[in-house]
Amino acid sequence: MRHHRPLIVALVTLTLVVAACGRGEGELEVLDARSRMSPMLTGVGAVYLDVGNDSEVDDQLLGATVDPSVAARVELHETFDVEAEDQGMGEDAEEADPMGEHDAMDDDGEMGHDAMAPSPEGFAMMGMREIEALDIPAGETVSLVPGGYHLMLLELADDLAPGETFELTLTFASAGEVTVNVEVREDV
Repeated sequence: MRHHRPLIVALVTLTLVVAACGRGEGELEVLDARSRMSPMLTGVGAVYLDVGNDSEVDDQLLGATVDPSVAARVELHETFDVEAEDQGMGEDAEEADPMGEHDAMDDDGEMGHDAMAPSPEGFAMMGMREIEALDIPAGETVSLVPGGYHLMLLELADDLAPGETFELTLTFASAGEVTVNVEVREDV
């Protein structure tokens, strides 16, 4: 047994080195997680961030959670052009909102119900809707930004104040749960 001890130590050391070297490769990296209160609605906030997929495997963001002291729930949303959807130009328009009952945001950032034509100034009406998952392709970075994909904090326990931070746990199909700190900012 004594003769095998150096071999066992060498094998254990090699295994640990290989595991440590591979740990940072092929994982998801979440960067610049930031939040703000919604300028449109009371009791609602939004989270924006970047997800880098440095692996060779596609993944999906399935959802997120926060402590109830921050918000009652978190939803994954997308922003879309209401007029394009109403004219059947949007991707899967009928499947995504078959009754035309999506929320629409006018040019002043006010939420309405049902789609409306663009304002007299010619600006498009934008709407928001919850989605089940967001693809995170291998080798790419997907950004959750204002006017695009984002996470909605619903039923905030208290107003979000600039300078505060809170933990957000993201759930991915392959990578599992990833917890990040979110910084509350005035401008995101």
